[in-house]
Amino acid sequence: MISLDRFEEQRRQRLPDRSFPTGPGATSLWIFLLFAGIFTLAGGILLRRELGVFESGSQGTPGSWSWAVMGGSFCLTGIGIAVLAWNRLRAHHRQPKVTGNSAQDRAFLDRDWNPVHTKISRWAPLWAPLGSTLFLIAFLTPFHCFILGEEPKNGFALAALALFDVTIVVCGWKTLVKFLHGLRYGHSRVSFASFPCFKEEPIQLQWHPPSGLNQVTQGHFTLRCIEQAYIEHETHGRETDRELLTEQLWSGTWTQDLPQSYRHVPQVDLTFTVDPELPATHLRRSPSHFWELEVKLKTDGPDFEATYLLP
Repeated sequence: MISLDRFEEQRRQRLPDRSFPTGPGATSLWIFLLFAGIFTLAGGILLRRELGVFESGSQGTPGSWSWAVMGGSFCLTGIGIAVLAWNRLRAHHRQPKVTGNSAQDRAFLDRDWNPVHTKISRWAPLWAPLGSTLFLIAFLTPFHCFILGEEPKNGFALAALALFDVTIVVCGWKTLVKFLHGLRYGHSRVSFASFPCFKEEPIQLQWHPPSGLNQVTQGHFTLRCIEQAYIEHETHGRETDRELLTEQLWSGTWTQDLPQSYRHVPQVDLTFTVDPELPATHLRRSPSHFWELEVKLKTDGPDFEATYLLP
């Protein structure tokens, strides 16, 4: 049994920029399909050209295999976007046909929720840095072949290439950190006492820690209501620039001050009492509002951090 020592509340404050948790209709399905088709078609053309399927009089150029690698990366990117489109389409068809009959129906109109829990896979944070690293490697491989193979060497081109190589190293380091984090810990999730959560009642959550979590020296469990909206401001003359503004409307934090062991702990019970005047989760309007639970734990090794979107 984990004991929490104190509770603190905070009001409105600016938050760092973060990704937008889109709902089923936030981005058009056709946009996903368009980009999936473009990337897949471009990758397919490069692959067929370099593998000699297209009839041409040339015998290929040195380093042509690098263009095949680039074509493969474009094809994989297109397939990934197509998977996103398929998930968006599946979520759209799972929306209730009749709206407004219950709070549960209205919640499903906003997002494809799992009514039992919200779960984070141990490998979910790994895919973004891994994809960025592989894409940069595939994209820059032809430039390495051309720049390093030309004579005489171009100093400016070599400096620019070295700068991109530093970017690859940084992305690779982030990928390694995320991999080791997932390897040490594991899956974690938050289950709900009710679905959706009602602001008029105490919000009861159960956080199920990952299997690899052992000794924790200090911990913070923060329930947060967030508002996001795009604001426009003039840059040069009549030109306008859009900026995503993220603000915290309210937050409540349970803090664990004393070291405790999380080994064989099935769940941590969390109860929050919130102001019923705060907005409910709504991702398909502007400004958008959503609730999240942020867990930050300090350990003897790499710290554990995870954020769970709540209904």
